[in-house]
Amino acid sequence: MPFRSYIGGDSEVHVVAPTTSEWPSDIDFIYVAMQKWEEIKAILSTLGVVRAGDGIMPAHVYQRFREDSDFHEAIIFGGEYRTLLATLAAYERREDILRGLRRSDDPQAVMQAFVMAAIDMAGQVPQPNSLEAYTSAISGRAVEVYSVPADYGQLQEHAMEFGEMVVAVPGRRRMGSAPY
Repeated sequence: MPFRSYIGGDSEVHVVAPTTSEWPSDIDFIYVAMQKWEEIKAILSTLGVVRAGDGIMPAHVYQRFREDSDFHEAIIFGGEYRTLLATLAAYERREDILRGLRRSDDPQAVMQAFVMAAIDMAGQVPQPNSLEAYTSAISGRAVEVYSVPADYGQLQEHAMEFGEMVVAVPGRRRMGSAPY
């Protein structure tokens, strides 16, 4: 479930897991230009199901969100997580904010981006046994689609680690042609 709140001219969109407990867990977050929110929702509705987010957390928790003056709305997106993230990333607004508050400072968000980039590129590299080709493809995909900053200090290191994992998988399994 993405939900959006206003933070100084942009919108902080949190992707949270549905819950029956007190507070939903953040899976990811990204800053987008707040004037683009309706456009983002319209695009998401063509890629999955978008509906109001009430009912995915306890009513009293949802009410606490609604009482926050910065809270805008919660929606449910029924579709692939990587589709959601790629759509939000296309509208990302990268701010020069305090260290620790940026998406790229969140190890979970960064690793998720690399995992998705590695999955996307697993069967796409023309040189299927080339670690260099996978490193380049994964780093490019992580930056272009999954919102990892091009100047992220560990971009090449993480891309190489994920490339090593992909290269270690037999080629026919990388392409999805053999059962795991």
